[in-house]
Amino acid sequence: MGDINPGDEVFHPSGKSVKVLAVTEPMYDHIVYDVIFSDNSIIRADAGHLWLTWDKAARKSYSRAKNPTHHPSVKTTQEIKDTLKANNKENNHSIPNCSPIEFPEKSLLIDPYVLGSWLGDGDSNGGGYTTDDWESIEFITEAGYVIRPRKAAQSFGILGLSSQLRKLGLLFNKHVPEDYLFSSVEQRLALLRGLMDTDGTADKSGNCEFYNKNPKLAEAVRYLLVSLGQKPVLSTKRATLYGKDCGICYRVSFTPTPGFQPFKLTRKAERVVVNKYTFTTQRYITDVVEVVSEPVKCIQVDSEDGLFLAGEALILTHNSHLLRTQIIVAALSCNLPYDPNFPTVVALIMPTLKQAKAVHWKSLVSLLKMPLL
Repeated sequence: MGDINPGDEVFHPSGKSVKVLAVTEPMYDHIVYDVIFSDNSIIRADAGHLWLTWDKAARKSYSRAKNPTHHPSVKTTQEIKDTLKANNKENNHSIPNCSPIEFPEKSLLIDPYVLGSWLGDGDSNGGGYTTDDWESIEFITEAGYVIRPRKAAQSFGILGLSSQLRKLGLLFNKHVPEDYLFSSVEQRLALLRGLMDTDGTADKSGNCEFYNKNPKLAEAVRYLLVSLGQKPVLSTKRATLYGKDCGICYRVSFTPTPGFQPFKLTRKAERVVVNKYTFTTQRYITDVVEVVSEPVKCIQVDSEDGLFLAGEALILTHNSHLLRTQIIVAALSCNLPYDPNFPTVVALIMPTLKQAKAVHWKSLVSLLKMPLL
C-alpha cells in the first residue's frame, strides 16, 4: 500500500483494473488488526478500514427468500471484530471471491497446457514426459508438438521442447515463468489444467487437490487458482512411499466454484461435481486479532461501488473514508454559508470522482459526527 500513488491501477472484484484516484499520507498510531480468513490468508488493516461483508442473516435471507430482507453491508474492521461470531459459535462475516483477473493475452513460447503437463510429469533435464494417459498425449499433439515413444515404459519425448525449456531457464529449474502467471484467463486456465492433469486429483465429492514436492509449483498453482476466482488452501505434509519418508510434500486443496473445471483429462474432469454451496464462493472471516500498530494508508479507486482487491489472496475490500474526509475538510475550508437548497460541494471540490454524490450541509453535520480515519 505504501507504494501506491494516484494514477496507479489496482484490480476490481470484477477482474478488471481500476485507477487509483487519491491516496492519503501514511497515518500512524492507529489500532491495527490482522483479519484472518478461512483459507488462512491475512489482511492487515486498521480499525476504521471498510469491508463489504455478508453476515449470517444476509446469507440466510438470500438463500431462502424470494425477496431478501437482509443484504451485504459495509462494516469497519472494528465492527467485524465486535460481531465476529453468530450465535457465539459460527463465523458471521464472509466476503465473496473475485472474478478471474483479466490480464492481456501473452505471446508464449511454449503452449501453456504443454508447459503445465511437463512441469508436472516431465524430465527436469529435457523434453522427456512420462504418462499412462493417451488422452494427455493427444492434447500435447493437438498443441502442435510431435511425440515419440522411448524404450522405458510410459516414457515419451516431446520433440523441440528441450530447446524451448532452455530458453525459458526451466531445465533443472522447474517453475512457472512470470509471463505465464500474468497471461490471459484462457492461458492461465490451460496452464492450470496441465498441472492438475498430471499432479492433481479429485475425489467423489468433487474436492480437488494438487500435490508436488516443489514449493514453487505449489505456490504457482495456488496463485493461478486465486487469480481464476477460486479459494485454495496451501498446506504441507510428509510424503511416504512404501513406508519410506520422502520429505515434505506441498498440497493445494480447493472445491471448485460452480462451472469451474480445473481438469482437461476426461477421467478427472468427470469427477468434478457442480457444487452450489456458498462456502466455495466466499471466504469466511475466522478471527480479527490486534497487532502492534504500524503505518497505514488509504486509497480511493475509480469504481462506483468503491471496491478493490487487496493482498496476495485478492480479497475484496472497500474504499476508506478518504472521500468523506476530503469533502468535509474542503467544505469547511470553503467557508460557504449554510443553505438547505445548496445542492452539493462535491462537484466543485472533486469533479473527477464518479462516486461523488450530493452532500448537503445537513449531511455534513452527520458526517462530522462519524469517526474518521
